[in-house]
Amino acid sequence: MVIAAALVSCGRAKGKTDGEGQASIVFDTQELWMGSFPSTAGPQSVVFTFRNEGDADLEFLDVATGCWCVSTVYPEKPLKPGKKGKIEVTVDVSDMKPGKFHHYAYFAVNGSPAQFTLTVKGEITEK
Repeated sequence: MVIAAALVSCGRAKGKTDGEGQASIVFDTQELWMGSFPSTAGPQSVVFTFRNEGDADLEFLDVATGCWCVSTVYPEKPLKPGKKGKIEVTVDVSDMKPGKFHHYAYFAVNGSPAQFTLTVKGEITEK
């Protein structure tokens, strides 16, 4: 929960001001199933797609993950209104124990919503 509190404060640090438009991030989905694979499969990735439906540039302010095994790639440059973007979430499944998993990536942006979570789920099978 410390991560969530940190993202809340970051999201408020750079937001809408009077007289300016506001970015609005809209996802096709915020949860994806990665599939089933053995822990020997190595890093596995999925891509989340979104669009900026606001009337101002969308900027990513901060990102945190719930596990050392999760990494993200997201737009480094502001995304113009009406444009689409993608976020790649990778889970390094090396040496994970068999069973289902779910991991999270937490983001803060300068738009609405100011904070959001992306969830990836999957299953590790026997080697």
